[in-house]
Amino acid sequence: MDDATHALTIDFAGEQRHLGPDESLTFGRHAGLIIDDENQHLHRELGELRRIDGVWRLRNIGRSIPLKVLSSGARSFTMSGGEFAVVEEETIVAFDAGSQSYELTLIQQGRGTEPESSMRRTDTVSVVDLKMTESQLLLIVALAEPSLRDRGLSFTIPQSKEAAARLGWPLTQFNGKLENVCDKLTKYGVTGLRADASTAAHDRKRRLVEFAVTNGLVDESHLSLLDEV
Repeated sequence: MDDATHALTIDFAGEQRHLGPDESLTFGRHAGLIIDDENQHLHRELGELRRIDGVWRLRNIGRSIPLKVLSSGARSFTMSGGEFAVVEEETIVAFDAGSQSYELTLIQQGRGTEPESSMRRTDTVSVVDLKMTESQLLLIVALAEPSLRDRGLSFTIPQSKEAAARLGWPLTQFNGKLENVCDKLTKYGVTGLRADASTAAHDRKRRLVEFAVTNGLVDESHLSLLDEV
């Protein structure tokens, strides 16, 4: 195949950038592709596109903003440090920074093939393996309720006292259950849930909701559990 077949086109708000097979591109507030240099909520460099082992890869190099990837009608999320193989002819990458939303379209000629030996994933935990108690599941649903009602298009996280009130629990009980849930998921290899100086309480709850919603641990059908409280 010629270089044109291996090329990738990035379309942002009508502006197009073309990458050859040996080229790479970062995007963000101050990157190879400048998304919005006035939005201080946007990372200087949020994502990187690079061809590795014959496959274009999208890597999240930001600190906290998830990349929402829409491809062949399916939606997935790439967290900080995560990587996504771009194998479809057209892939949409969306992300939020503060109150602003942005979208990139990735276009390549022909479908790529993801070599099995080179697959890299974050959070490969199977939710089937996660045995949550009823109260633990209720806690996650209470925190994820805004995201589930928004069909996973945003991650608005309620304060702990609000989620506790939603469940009719004392705040101390809620916080204890939250610690149990985070400890359980951490043991299964989910990162970002440790309560330490590097992880703020809000960020930890956001990470919990992002994992639970994007990996199908909870979905819209679980909202009915809140009606039974």
